[in-house]
Amino acid sequence: MRVRDSNNRDPLTGVATEAALCRFAAAALEAAGIEGPPVCFLQIDVDGLPSIHEEFGAAVCDAVLLGVADCLHEGIRAPDLLGRSADGFGICLPELTAAQARAAAQRLRHRILGNPVATARGALQVTCSIGFAVSGDPAFGVEFLIGRARQARHEAQCEGGDRVIAAA
Repeated sequence: MRVRDSNNRDPLTGVATEAALCRFAAAALEAAGIEGPPVCFLQIDVDGLPSIHEEFGAAVCDAVLLGVADCLHEGIRAPDLLGRSADGFGICLPELTAAQARAAAQRLRHRILGNPVATARGALQVTCSIGFAVSGDPAFGVEFLIGRARQARHEAQCEGGDRVIAAA
């Protein structure tokens, strides 16, 4: 799903803002309710982005973010929403089980790995760390779901990056 309202789009990448993504995820959780299908949330971070910024500068770093955003957007389903946050990207994937969420996250990770990003300094091969969480009790809400996905992403980074970790 694309965000049409410019107030809800990240100015660099054109994907949803973090606030718009959180609202979308909250609505998906509310629609699912107690008996409905699960909602999955992925947190994605480009491995070594601060080093890319240091070594190549802001323009190359922005090109990497744009390339990764395009790659992610092309790899998600129509009902999913991709957004940008201060610490990477997030994707809300309604109606996915944990197994389906893991498969989707792995496909996205391989998609990024297999598509070097074109920059003014040449093509850069990047990897990403992905953490994901699947809704359980809807009483916990969107902040809990996203927090669990962030924790899992942090674990993926601590294990060396370029991997997918499910929230415990």
